[in-house]
Amino acid sequence: MAVYACGDLHGHIKIFKKIKAMLQPKDKVYFIGDAGDRGPKSWECIKAIYEDPQFIYLKGNHEDMLVKACEDYISQEYWDYYSANLCIRNGGQNTIDSWEKDLKKEMWVSRLRNLPLWDFYENPSGHKIILSHAGFTPWKNINTNACIIPSAKTLLWDRKHFYDNWQEKRMDDVVIVHGHTPIQHLSEDLNRVWKSGAFWYSNGHKVCIDSGGFFSGEWILLNLDTLEDTVIKY
Repeated sequence: MAVYACGDLHGHIKIFKKIKAMLQPKDKVYFIGDAGDRGPKSWECIKAIYEDPQFIYLKGNHEDMLVKACEDYISQEYWDYYSANLCIRNGGQNTIDSWEKDLKKEMWVSRLRNLPLWDFYENPSGHKIILSHAGFTPWKNINTNACIIPSAKTLLWDRKHFYDNWQEKRMDDVVIVHGHTPIQHLSEDLNRVWKSGAFWYSNGHKVCIDSGGFFSGEWILLNLDTLEDTVIKY
């Protein structure tokens, strides 16, 4: 059994099928959000990932935008709300159109609304891996010694944490896995050279696995047990 992470497929169900073909029956994949929008098969991709028992589906900001737009539609005030326009401006028109035609559309809104925002996995080497869509900088509660998990908005949207220093000495064994921001942009902002594969930063405690597949044609599958990555091309 192996455990992996991937994300930001943005409607490219062909990549989902390639990943599926690589898995053994007992393997698991944490999908860290943004299954739809921008790509050719957004709604099909969302449903395929949700319904596959080998995938653990975490919410991304695109799922969140879609849910809010669909909730407006259901309330019959669809065009009166900012959320619908936000979703459409971010490549969600085809996703919304396909959802509208789905006979179980209200059930799907409930499913996507209740997707988890983050998850935790400890690999065989003892790395404590926290997965979320946008990533964050973890800190520990000084009283309980527990990791402080930030707000939903931070977990779905934040980019400020890219510039944080990893100062929490009690979390030297923690790794944050995220997507949300294409590595092409992140590496440029951090003045780092990147050619391909997962992008490690913050003294090796954070790794971005969003390689901007919807424009680069490449996606990253990260093995959480070995922390090695595989590049999958369209």
